[in-house]
Amino acid sequence: MRIGIDLRSLQEDNIAGIAYYADQLTRALLKADQDNEYFLFFNSWHPIRIKDFGEATIVHNHWPSKLISLLYLLRIHPGIDKKYQLDLFWQPNIHFIKFSDHVKNIITIHDLSFIINKSWYSLSMRVWHNLQFVKNRLKSTDHIIAVSENSKDDIKNLCNIKDEKITVIKSGFDFQVVNPYSGNEKYFVYLGTIEPRKNLAGIIAALENIYEQHAEYRSIKLKIIGGQGWLNRNVFCKIKQSKYSANFEYLGYLPTKEKNQLISVSIALIWPSFYEGFSYPPLEAMIAGKDVITSSAASIPEIVANKAIMVDPYNIKDLEQAILIKLAGYHNSLSVEERGEWQELYDWDDIAQKYLEIFNKFK
Repeated sequence: MRIGIDLRSLQEDNIAGIAYYADQLTRALLKADQDNEYFLFFNSWHPIRIKDFGEATIVHNHWPSKLISLLYLLRIHPGIDKKYQLDLFWQPNIHFIKFSDHVKNIITIHDLSFIINKSWYSLSMRVWHNLQFVKNRLKSTDHIIAVSENSKDDIKNLCNIKDEKITVIKSGFDFQVVNPYSGNEKYFVYLGTIEPRKNLAGIIAALENIYEQHAEYRSIKLKIIGGQGWLNRNVFCKIKQSKYSANFEYLGYLPTKEKNQLISVSIALIWPSFYEGFSYPPLEAMIAGKDVITSSAASIPEIVANKAIMVDPYNIKDLEQAILIKLAGYHNSLSVEERGEWQELYDWDDIAQKYLEIFNKFK
């Protein structure tokens, strides 16, 4: 087969989340599959942030993204598949695209948070999601891959998709072991984009309450690692106006090595997200041997099993108590042996084999 892959996410400034997923899985597919021919599609004038995809054909169309979107909305076929005679096209995430009717289409859905709670997104993002006509797209696509059982349930219930059309294949993950930083600073870490869904404001509120009531913990900081995202003004204003603003250190997006070094000597990860289709940050912390304080919502319990302190993300007191439990000396982190076992569960090569089984059904 001649297989196309949409890799426009690799033209974003920071390779994280979906871009990381698309990059790692594409490389694993190319490594595992010697039978099919691959065409990797990019667009616009933005540079490709990650390169070197071996013998795969790179298709970099310098078309404005807005033009592609307009053609899609007008149902005009730009013919991206005809030149390369594609048989199948895989999209690592929903995006504007159009191809010939004979081309089989497989889409990976990470979450449907934009349907579940529109207030988590800016107006422009809501418009973008609405113009994707996601429910119609999922009904017309040939097969859907969900990254968790929770995401599969959401697809079935919110989009009225039959069970047999959806396959759950959990995301892969590769934690790079690093030498930890030296130093005596005590801190928690938050990993992720600064956006409403991640509940960073809840973490700040819980820590402020602890600082007020427990003077012995006022030297403990929160290091915030991740891109600025959207609708984040409330969070940064909250930090600036806080009596304990010096305790909240925003580091921005960090390279993998530096991020992992900071995780490895932290007290724990705090990650009380309101909703996730899959969750990389808890895995990153757990495989680094750190405790995790996280949410009992959506797919997160499915990912962390019983190896985390679970909280109700809408209950600040619950989060506050969980942090105090950890500060009192509670440990539930993975042993060295367990870390190896967990990494095997999320091996990219195994994930690629499962994808190939789906692809080959459409030969």
